[in-house]
Amino acid sequence: MSIEDLFDELRDMDIADPLCMDKVLIYFDEINREVDEYMQVLVEKLSNAIITWKQPWYQVPSQLTGNKIENREGMPKYLLDPMTQDEYEQIKKNWRKLVKKFHIPDNLALFARWRNTNLCRRSSEEDNVRRFVYSYLARGLKRTIPQVYLHVVYQFAHPPKGRYSEDEKKVIEICFYHNPRKAVRLCGKVLNRGPRGILEKFNKNVNGKPEITRIKWNLSLATKFLKLLMEYAGETLEGLINKHIHIGVWREVGNHFETQAYYLRYFWYTSLHCQLFVKFDVTLRRVRRRVLKILRSSPYKYWTDIRWKEVTAQFPQGFTFQFLYRITIRIFRKNRIHTKLPLKDVVEIGLQITNKKRYGNKRLKTLVLNENGNLEVHKYSQKM
Repeated sequence: MSIEDLFDELRDMDIADPLCMDKVLIYFDEINREVDEYMQVLVEKLSNAIITWKQPWYQVPSQLTGNKIENREGMPKYLLDPMTQDEYEQIKKNWRKLVKKFHIPDNLALFARWRNTNLCRRSSEEDNVRRFVYSYLARGLKRTIPQVYLHVVYQFAHPPKGRYSEDEKKVIEICFYHNPRKAVRLCGKVLNRGPRGILEKFNKNVNGKPEITRIKWNLSLATKFLKLLMEYAGETLEGLINKHIHIGVWREVGNHFETQAYYLRYFWYTSLHCQLFVKFDVTLRRVRRRVLKILRSSPYKYWTDIRWKEVTAQFPQGFTFQFLYRITIRIFRKNRIHTKLPLKDVVEIGLQITNKKRYGNKRLKTLVLNENGNLEVHKYSQKM
């Protein structure tokens, strides 16, 4: 049975019908059986395989989960940022080498889905083989084994899929109706989705999508917001520069505006923070072109490789990576070429777009607190 066959059978059935849950469980058992059979093939092929290559010190501990490995003084350091497209391709290349060398079936998705659910011992044959495979996939990477494990599970066991279909939503409703205690695990296996997204989707279906009260900001409301933020964060204005603010602070401030905490946080980091702390006469066009030129001379090859905090470090104090990302991504909001082309091509097209005369050239409206403690517009003479 395929997932489409399951959707077809459930489409016209009432979610309260016990037969619905039976059909989901039958498909769930089929998936588990397929994964277990694949793992048994790997055990037969790799049970005697040993690590013969030299591993960096941070890959020697072969556990897939557990305490984070700290970088050591005087030793080669491993990377801590998200994996790049090149690293992703290296993992796939290592997998192809493993398949060819040991003559195993080529199905990385099935391998990524296997979990030690029925075995208590960490030293079982299945776990030993799994640790060997992840060690092999980590070859040539400046990453720990847990980093590679999490990346493979995210990309192959539960690959990003976008919006939930109506059929997927019905499966979620069925599982939570008949077996709420195990619903997340069941849905994750059946729909090949991550547990967090499943739980969020169920909560939205039950409680409804939380409404965001959008605010039409003006100087008066921005002043009120800033004073509340300083009060609850316990900071002066200057103390808020690049400060990480706890979610509890945003919730307290949000109570005064009757809106969501993340909406206020987004407004702060993408707008008001830069308006307060950037001390230059800045046009958005000039900022966008500077970002693109930084990306052109960077080692990044794809849009997803970009480390926006590193880009922000090349700007004066006051800019945030959220602001730079937001105004740069807007260049491509119509054609979305940044997701389809190599970064060097994206940058050149972006520079051409921003060079056109009709392209907008708004100025960043910089603000200061006046002697009465209210925000007012202030124009700086020095250009960035």
